[in-house]
Amino acid sequence: MEKIYGDRLHREEYVQKIVSVVKLCLENKKSTSFSIEAEWGQGKTWLIKKVEAVLKGIDISKSYSQELFNKTYGPFFIVHYNAWEMDYYDEPLISILLKIIDSLNERFYIQNQIKSIADMIIRETAEALKGSLRLISKQLLHFDIISVGEKFLDKLKHIRESGKIKISSTNNYSSIEKDIRYVAELLNKLAKKYPIVFIVDELDRCIPSFAIKTLERLHHIFDKVDCCVTILAFNRNQLLRSINHAYGNNTADHYLGKFIDFKIFLNEGNLDLSETSIALEEFASMFQSELFDETILNQITHIIGLLPPREFEHAIHRATLIHKLVSIDTKLFPIKCMVAELLLQIKHYADELEGNSVNTSPSNGNSTKTPIGRFVKDALKFGLQNGGVVALIFNTVLNIKEVKIEGANPNKKLLDDIISYYQKYRIFYNVITHE
Repeated sequence: MEKIYGDRLHREEYVQKIVSVVKLCLENKKSTSFSIEAEWGQGKTWLIKKVEAVLKGIDISKSYSQELFNKTYGPFFIVHYNAWEMDYYDEPLISILLKIIDSLNERFYIQNQIKSIADMIIRETAEALKGSLRLISKQLLHFDIISVGEKFLDKLKHIRESGKIKISSTNNYSSIEKDIRYVAELLNKLAKKYPIVFIVDELDRCIPSFAIKTLERLHHIFDKVDCCVTILAFNRNQLLRSINHAYGNNTADHYLGKFIDFKIFLNEGNLDLSETSIALEEFASMFQSELFDETILNQITHIIGLLPPREFEHAIHRATLIHKLVSIDTKLFPIKCMVAELLLQIKHYADELEGNSVNTSPSNGNSTKTPIGRFVKDALKFGLQNGGVVALIFNTVLNIKEVKIEGANPNKKLLDDIISYYQKYRIFYNVITHE
């Protein structure tokens, strides 16, 4: 596979393997469920969208619009379900069926515009599912959710305005189980022509009860559907905590294993330094960029090695954003100011890992627990001990201690400008970095 357009973590190998796994599972015509697992911020959502694009037949080595993505359909029936957006339902079965119906309606509409002969199986399945959902929603919600509006978003708006919907304890669940079996039969007919790929994202962000019910409903429906693959993208540690919260400690791994055939773990990725260099050069252009030499670059490269790739990208992005928000020309400021601003962002990340901001304070006796925490503490100490503008920035933004800077730089006007700038900078830093 060619390099993916906009891929800064070199994920092309993952995309290629996941697409191959999906196709192989569908060729075997057996229901399969697997997970894509990583910590938050490591690109799970980005990855599964690229997998979806490849399955649709889109060339991801080039830039493409969201409109093209939405209107392109390959040989598979793909449903992308964001669980977090749906957890105001008490019963995820409703939102799962709504999403399937909406995806069927969209595909049927697009195909009618392209083909002279409509693909009737899609329309028939959509209509049959609507009838089934009418019965289920009347049993669970005591009103016909299909009649609320023709558009999926209209239905969601109604649910939001109605508040979180609770299920009556008097519902006949044996009848609902029959309806689920009927839904599976309908999807089996569809899967004979269009193998089904059901993608679930953000499950780990849901409230525990909803996350667990979602896993169970998906299993009840799609385990009975041949030629179907369910992909679950989540942070395992967070989801395990949700399951343990509901069922008690040491039960989560076994419970999760009932719904997942195998798992794929994402590594942190390999940051594309060429992309990062472009971002750094843009940032450096706001200072005395002619002083952006090999020494400064080596300092920053060392920092990159201590951080997860995406976290360093976030640090550059936040630092650049805050700098622009202050709206003062800083082209006369020395390039070391840029390094200090990056270090301020990295300190925030280190504080989160340490569990507090005390450990990384240079004047505090607390020992650090992480390599990045030790690096930040040592860097702050070094900056303060050597005085100059770096010490001035740390003092102004972090309010660490008084430092003598008169002898470090005789340009009194420049020092006054730097102090004025970082007094304003501190406001935006506290708002954006510590939101």
